[in-house]
Amino acid sequence: EADARVQVSRDSSFEAPMLEVPATATAGAIAFSAPSAGRYHWRVVDSTGKPQSETRPLWIVEDVPPVALSPREGEVVAAYLGRKVPFAWSHVVGIRTYELQVSDAPEFGNVLYQRTVDATSLRTDVDLPEGRFYWRVRASSAERGESPWGVGRSFRLLRKPLPGTPELLDPELEVEL
Repeated sequence: EADARVQVSRDSSFEAPMLEVPATATAGAIAFSAPSAGRYHWRVVDSTGKPQSETRPLWIVEDVPPVALSPREGEVVAAYLGRKVPFAWSHVVGIRTYELQVSDAPEFGNVLYQRTVDATSLRTDVDLPEGRFYWRVRASSAERGESPWGVGRSFRLLRKPLPGTPELLDPELEVEL
């Protein structure tokens, strides 16, 4: 219909539409800036306001990255004797896949390890020498695309055990200096 309009509303009754534009001007798409994340509704109405289509839901989701949990900032990670490096991050609603990166620089210009996983944690043997590294993670899905990268965190990777403290074998032994 020539006078058809597209309405977008927070409530499904459309008592106070947030947006109402002529359907002929939409060319199959509408620019809508939601004031916040959440559920909205849209429909097509005629010139009298009578619905010409079913009411459809429209979900606006906030594009937030996961929060890096482990290793914590500056943590020393012992990766020797078969131990694997544990990475963990927060869940992002509606996301199953995450991308992890490890770099030798806080700007991540040189990514040394990258892995995509369908979980919020990963225990892995990163093939890296001993030293300081940085890690970050982002959410990814076919429907939503990729989130921004989360805040990078540093950790120190140890490949050999630190030397132990000397043990006193005979406490009765007197030592003269």
